[in-house]
Amino acid sequence: MIHESRFGLLLVVFLAWRAALSATPPQGDAPADVDLRPAFAKWGLSPRIQGGRGTCSVFTITGAIEYALAHKRDGGTRLSVEYLNWASNKAINEMRDGGFFSDLWRGFAAYGICPEPNMPYRDKFDSALIPDIDTILSARTLLDEGLRLHWIKRWNVNTGLTAQQLAEIKHMLDSGWPVCGGFRWPRNVQWKDDLLVTPPPDGVIDGHSVLIVGYRDDPGQPGGGTFMFRNSQSGRDAWMTYAYACAYMNDAVWIDYEQQTIAPSEPVKSTEHVSHEAYLFHLGINRVLCAYRLASDTVCNALEMLVQSGVMSDRHIRDETISPERPGAKAIQCSSRGPARTNGDIAGKASTPDAEHAPVTHPTADAISVRPPG
Repeated sequence: MIHESRFGLLLVVFLAWRAALSATPPQGDAPADVDLRPAFAKWGLSPRIQGGRGTCSVFTITGAIEYALAHKRDGGTRLSVEYLNWASNKAINEMRDGGFFSDLWRGFAAYGICPEPNMPYRDKFDSALIPDIDTILSARTLLDEGLRLHWIKRWNVNTGLTAQQLAEIKHMLDSGWPVCGGFRWPRNVQWKDDLLVTPPPDGVIDGHSVLIVGYRDDPGQPGGGTFMFRNSQSGRDAWMTYAYACAYMNDAVWIDYEQQTIAPSEPVKSTEHVSHEAYLFHLGINRVLCAYRLASDTVCNALEMLVQSGVMSDRHIRDETISPERPGAKAIQCSSRGPARTNGDIAGKASTPDAEHAPVTHPTADAISVRPPG
């Protein structure tokens, strides 16, 4: 009699193998082997280690942003995982270590990202850590680079890759772009010559995120080949089979930049004529606006804490703290916090119609537990 877990593993591998065999690239035939590591090495973007924190998704998105920025500038810059973690929390009005792809992108879209030396990665999460205004202003300048996030697969913990999604990941790697992936991950991780061993369905939890940086077609491997990925848990590059990805990949995104061209008849505007006084005035306005936004968020958070603790009521805040009857006065409206999410090394990033701005919802998964930190 075949053990249930062994039967489940065989079924997973068989279904993933069929999906991989039917996969065809969106355009033409993909090469049998793609490796983006030489580009990472050229730009000085070596693998990084998350340590004991649940920040795999932050490392994954940061790595993709670093690569896209280096691709545009032809030069690498180490960016701050710590800052992006803060920006995500600030954007969604929560305070936790790590996050979903969609929330991290919201943080980047609102606050940008700064170089690593401006806000270095810490061994432990510090909820009180806040970048100074100059760092935020500098980080927001990266928004002018026109970076864009694209979904290949929206987050779903109950499904893996379709044949088309597998082919699209290979196509993007062939086009020179790494792919961020969130996965259900083995409860007991095992390797065989740097190849991740595929467990049965009851042997995975949700989850872990990695940056896929290459692939290799190999008929001898389950599913017909392997993906190469950067693993922030170990700081090493490793491999997983197509069958593993087809069975356990929750979501997939990639990041590039908008390539703008200027018509020959349009003169390039120069900023040399801008006076020093005008520049200082513009910088001062930006600082005031940034400080006002941070202060407003702080006040709203404090009021919400008073309401939640029972010290004050919503009516008390509306009627007594701020008086709309006063001429020109406006009541403060603070966005309420959403439902609490489980902290940890979360691989799933919510599926949304517009991941940069829309609210996120998470489907309930049966028999899948959230992976604890680390």
